[in-house]
Amino acid sequence: MKKLKIQGRYLAWEDGEPFFYLGDTAWELFHRLSREEMAHYFSQRARQGFTAVQAVALAEFEGVTVPNYYGRLPLCFTNDRPDPTKPDTASGYSYWDHVDYAVETAAENGLFVALLPTWGDKINLCWGKGPVIFDEENAYLYGKWIADRYKDRWNIIWMLGGDRPLEASHRAVIDSMARGIRQVDQNHLITFHPPGAKDSTDFLLDADYIDFHTSQTGHSTDQCYATDEIMGKMAAASPKPYLDSEPRYEDHPACFNDRIGYFWNDQDVRQNAYWNALAGACGHTYGNHSIWSMTRQPTSYFPYTWSEALTHPGAEQI
Repeated sequence: MKKLKIQGRYLAWEDGEPFFYLGDTAWELFHRLSREEMAHYFSQRARQGFTAVQAVALAEFEGVTVPNYYGRLPLCFTNDRPDPTKPDTASGYSYWDHVDYAVETAAENGLFVALLPTWGDKINLCWGKGPVIFDEENAYLYGKWIADRYKDRWNIIWMLGGDRPLEASHRAVIDSMARGIRQVDQNHLITFHPPGAKDSTDFLLDADYIDFHTSQTGHSTDQCYATDEIMGKMAAASPKPYLDSEPRYEDHPACFNDRIGYFWNDQDVRQNAYWNALAGACGHTYGNHSIWSMTRQPTSYFPYTWSEALTHPGAEQI
């Protein structure tokens, strides 16, 4: 199996050829799209030059309580609660068969899947709908299970976290999930997706399982105009490679306020990309507000359908 390795400050194939991580945030991909829609999405992103897609197994938008496109849930229930130790792999086209299809289709298009085992609200419900379903014990078991399912796929990068901070109890859960993954999968890189205006060195600087660090410079003005400084912060904190896993999204309402009337655009996207790459990042991540959410019915907050946004200027230029 061909695989990526860490080579100084950048990612490389085993033969030493450098690999530039150019990601897209498609968080709701597994949860909301059909097979045909997935195939179209991956073919477009491959055409546009992307090399990775970030997607979540247990998704943010009620991903363990609302079924996917085919009416399937990812987990069985115990005492009326989704149980991470009981992934639903019943015969027929299960939720996990659908994830398999996505990983396979990404591979056919030459794309990595930066796979989040779960969104962060299933560990730390600061906001969102959760529910919190993970503790140290079941996180370890779930980590082992999902790693075993995908350990032989060449195009996996593990991305823990999912937009939530880690207090001590949450850090223990993430450590446990990482331990489960590493026990059965030593082939794939592991990173962490932090909450807004934070980076993974804020939470996991001492975690030996982290292969490269990421930031979320985000969609407000807290850090979006200082992304090169954030890259420098990660570089000073750790000798590992680093990148921005969530900068400003194209078509995202500035500062989360659609009433302002300004939505981040292709110029904003290019600005962050140049700043980050010129600050020594090992890659970069693009995002579109209507694509990460896989929006079907536009609103003032999500202004396009995902398919309309797929070829917006920032995506074509990045």
